[in-house]
Amino acid sequence: MAIKLFLLNIVLLSIFSLSCKDQNLSTAVSEKNDTCFYQLKIPPNIDMPSTPHFDTTIVVNENCKENILQLQAWGTETKYHFSSSNGISKSIRFSNGEKGVLNLNELPKGKYNGSLMACGNGGSFTLNIK
Repeated sequence: MAIKLFLLNIVLLSIFSLSCKDQNLSTAVSEKNDTCFYQLKIPPNIDMPSTPHFDTTIVVNENCKENILQLQAWGTETKYHFSSSNGISKSIRFSNGEKGVLNLNELPKGKYNGSLMACGNGGSFTLNIK
């Protein structure tokens, strides 16, 4: 009976850990350059009131010399703006066909309010950097 209970706890713990994975983020590590890349999976309808608030957490990989957030273009011109409650802000503007890039090593860890604007549409989201 104790073995069955132990195995049940292992299965439940595995299911719980899989469900805790951040579905709003994808990561990749370039071993050759010791660089980690992150991409946000922002919903395409972020500007619609029916869309739930988008937030995600990036846990910076301390083994990487560079931690790069790649930002997706949403129109002819796209602008992302990140700001924290302690006055830190960073904006990235780029054209369609380009990739927006934010070096996470330049931002202190913490909570950032993010905004996305493209072709007159946009929305806000929360980015936590740990």
